[in-house]
Amino acid sequence: MVHDFLKRVSDSLAGNKTNGPRLKGIRTQALFAQLILAMDGCELMLTVDAGDIYTDGFISSGDFLLTLRDGRRLLVEVKTVSRSYNGNGKINIERSANKSLRAKEVNGLRRAATLLGAEPFYAAYYEFVDHWALIRLEDLTPKGSNYTLKFSQDMVRNHMGDLGDRSIGVEPPIEIRSYPARA
Repeated sequence: MVHDFLKRVSDSLAGNKTNGPRLKGIRTQALFAQLILAMDGCELMLTVDAGDIYTDGFISSGDFLLTLRDGRRLLVEVKTVSRSYNGNGKINIERSANKSLRAKEVNGLRRAATLLGAEPFYAAYYEFVDHWALIRLEDLTPKGSNYTLKFSQDMVRNHMGDLGDRSIGVEPPIEIRSYPARA
């Protein structure tokens, strides 16, 4: 009996080591955590997707609970929007710019955020442009009974600025000048 249990645990661990999508998800979560730390917009960041959860119904725990410097609390679920390729090896922009989310998962995140006194968000990493978007649940694009992360809309509704992200604008033309060193 103990041998069977240990075999099941060993097989499960071995399966996780070769599960590409799961490993990509873990990598994306780690990238998001480092990004949040670098932007310095949070007073507290907790990882909430590990450990036991006891509830009287379905919830989706999210990945991070953030307390911002202005006192707001965000429950964030991190998603990778993977590159998708055409048959000719080129990136398919249309498929790479969208990710479907099940309504059950979205509603579970909404319920967890309510229980934690936080605002629910999705952090989407768009691989094909190496860009992040932080999207409120209310801003997700409905698609039938589910929802979609959609690059073109998410860039307009992006809340990364709430976490300390900044953009710098310059007026064209941008010039680079090079001068020889004096001997």
